[in-house]
Amino acid sequence: MKSAKELGIEQWELDALLKTREFLQRQHPPLPEDVNSDAGFPDGPGVTRFCMSYPVQAFDCGTAMCIGGFVKIFGQLEIPVGSKITISRDEAEGISSYVESFKLGSSLRDLFYPESRFDYTRITAEQAAVAITNFLEEGDPAWATIEGIPVEEGE
Repeated sequence: MKSAKELGIEQWELDALLKTREFLQRQHPPLPEDVNSDAGFPDGPGVTRFCMSYPVQAFDCGTAMCIGGFVKIFGQLEIPVGSKITISRDEAEGISSYVESFKLGSSLRDLFYPESRFDYTRITAEQAAVAITNFLEEGDPAWATIEGIPVEEGE
């Protein structure tokens, strides 16, 4: 495994990536298919489960349930792996801002934002855990090499 410095990230982010991978390896189910992703996060506290595309806000990305969201949850909100994860609307917005900050570039961008040809709604927790392992070991999530990553229709 590479060090935080070798990966170009902060130590808290490396520690949180390890916790996020552990969380994802527990095979938490994705959100049900009938969830309306345009509805956003309900008012009041919400329980999060892994999903690369369900938004907590009405804009892209806005999800607190993606890899970047869980890095922020486990890293700065200091919620232990294995505990019930409940976040407030304000915490969700802070998480969303953190994840959004990587769109412009950083070593974590490719991990948080896989290529657009992938169907984010169908990326599993197990596949995301593999991408984190790839990133930690090689500095690249290598999404395209992960077996079974779904591609958008027409690709």
